[in-house]
Amino acid sequence: MSENAGDSSTTKPNLKRNGSGELDVFEATRYFSDFNEPTMAESSRIQVQKQSIVTELRQKRIHPETEDKLPEPRVVIVKPQEKEMKTRGGGGKKLTSFLNSLLRSAGLKKLKSKSKSTPEVESPRGERRRRHSCVVTVTTHAAASSPISGAGAWSTRRRSFDEKHVKGLGSKKNDQKLNMRFCESLCSDKKVEYKDRNGEDGVNGGYESDSVTTLVLLHLSSIAFASSHGSKQLGYQCSSDEECSVGLGCFKCGIDAARCVRSNITDQFSLVNNSMPFNKYAFLTTHNSYAIEGKPLHVATQEDSITEQLNSGVRALMLDTYDYEGDVWLCHSFNEQCFEFTKFNRAIDTLAEVFAFLTANPSEIVTIFLEDYVKSPNALTKVFTDSGLKKFWFPVEDMPKGGQDWPLVKDMVANNHRLVVFTSDKSKQETEGIAYQWNYVLENQYGDDGVKPSECSNRGESAQLTDKTKALVLVNHFSTVPVKLLSCEENSQHLIDTIKTCYVAAGDRWANFVAVDFYKRSNGGGTFQAVDKLNGGLLCGRDDVHDCHH
Repeated sequence: MSENAGDSSTTKPNLKRNGSGELDVFEATRYFSDFNEPTMAESSRIQVQKQSIVTELRQKRIHPETEDKLPEPRVVIVKPQEKEMKTRGGGGKKLTSFLNSLLRSAGLKKLKSKSKSTPEVESPRGERRRRHSCVVTVTTHAAASSPISGAGAWSTRRRSFDEKHVKGLGSKKNDQKLNMRFCESLCSDKKVEYKDRNGEDGVNGGYESDSVTTLVLLHLSSIAFASSHGSKQLGYQCSSDEECSVGLGCFKCGIDAARCVRSNITDQFSLVNNSMPFNKYAFLTTHNSYAIEGKPLHVATQEDSITEQLNSGVRALMLDTYDYEGDVWLCHSFNEQCFEFTKFNRAIDTLAEVFAFLTANPSEIVTIFLEDYVKSPNALTKVFTDSGLKKFWFPVEDMPKGGQDWPLVKDMVANNHRLVVFTSDKSKQETEGIAYQWNYVLENQYGDDGVKPSECSNRGESAQLTDKTKALVLVNHFSTVPVKLLSCEENSQHLIDTIKTCYVAAGDRWANFVAVDFYKRSNGGGTFQAVDKLNGGLLCGRDDVHDCHH
């Protein structure tokens, strides 16, 4: 037992619960803010301050983007399923646990009609009100405060919602629609209903209940979401991801202080469209994607798991496959052999993460480049089949020849051909139907020869970069020996200079894939800015993909 176990000053107060066992909202607020039990005098003072804050906030609530005064506060009622609601930010774990607990308990109860009584709780103002599980629409409007456009799928979706619906805030009914739609965007698997303070039904139907206290809105807004993201902008010094704005992460390179830098991709399909051929888009690629930090005496090239890479916008993976212990393993090895000290994990474990991502994201496409040393017949086919990825397989017979355009992305999605796999073993195209990479892709030198900003030449296996019979271009930009502390410089202006040089070397063609180590390390926009530049050049001839929609 802790030495302070008997010290009342460090002990959490007993939390009040209602008849159903749920935490009171105000008690929960005090708990999550590490608030200790006040004295009688302090309690009286806090009650007065609380009432004054509530009154002030109700009288002056400003929309964070338009600065127009909103109508009277409302509460959005959500009928939650048993599925837990998760936060996307880095903080607020205690709050998440609490909300999940509320949603789980609420999901087990059927909503009752007027004729049946519901548990009552006392609000801080002494009023008796009926309790209902509810989630309120509190928006951080993160995209507005982000120093970059398209900071990620979440912020992009929320930004498009704001721009589309915020114009109608002049009328009360339009504002109600805004509130409801935003709640639906957060909890898309839940039915949303709402009432205004006069008890009038909203556009999605009424809800037979007494009015629910609007103080839930005010108190949850004061403790939720604020811990998810900070306000520090691109280039600001930081000590944790939580201090940086949406779409930014806190990273340190060399002896410099840690700073907020880009940490998420722009979704070019959402920003522009997905109706162009596959070879008209650019994709962030991780070199040796599986070689993740954490294994002693192993050479790592990445920090994030495969799932984290994909969630951050990586859309192409480089995997080295070997025969080892009767299975296919991913190894960072040499002499075409895998050893105990060079193996990372079984291939099927990594492919299972890709399968989960493609299943959860039905409009996304992932490309895999295999540096293939597997000699066992049909071993690769088996591992792709066992992982479930064959259902997403892009057939080699459908791949274009002679430099023709690939199918439209929207058609690849519609046909569920969302996994493109290339192998370095030429024989596998005939024996297992896995496309031989250099029949379809041009590639520059890798290692130290690939990070010279003024040079760009083809690697030995690839055709000349000016060859027009291949529709895809891959640019490697990583050192022979990966050093994380030096990767900030590599992934910043040096990377931009390299893709410009390779554009000229490839006969004025922008690359479709850019492969890097430690993809989140940079001095600013980094690899994400480089991909924005590539997509801008490919899609509309501009320097940045964000200029394409103008």
